[in-house]
Amino acid sequence: TLDPTLQLMLTGLRAAGIDGLVTDDDAVASRAMMRLNMESLPGPQIHVEVSDLSVPGKAGTIRVRHYRPPTDGPAPLLVFYHGGGWVIGDLDTHDALC
Repeated sequence: TLDPTLQLMLTGLRAAGIDGLVTDDDAVASRAMMRLNMESLPGPQIHVEVSDLSVPGKAGTIRVRHYRPPTDGPAPLLVFYHGGGWVIGDLDTHDALC
């Protein structure tokens, strides 16, 4: 079952005449729409420490964001590769989700 919040977002897009997350095969317009849609769904406010970092990659430096619960001890690690078909999502569009 699709997440209820995502169902609501997609229903709102369809009501506005937008079918899906891609706009006319235009990556720039699709990125702007993704950012606008995700900013309108801020998600729960969970207090974590956030650090912007970078790691080396084959094609150059990759920006990453580290979220850590406020604890001194060890914590589990989850690597989340953002959505958006590797084209329209980014660190900021999925910040609240993470």
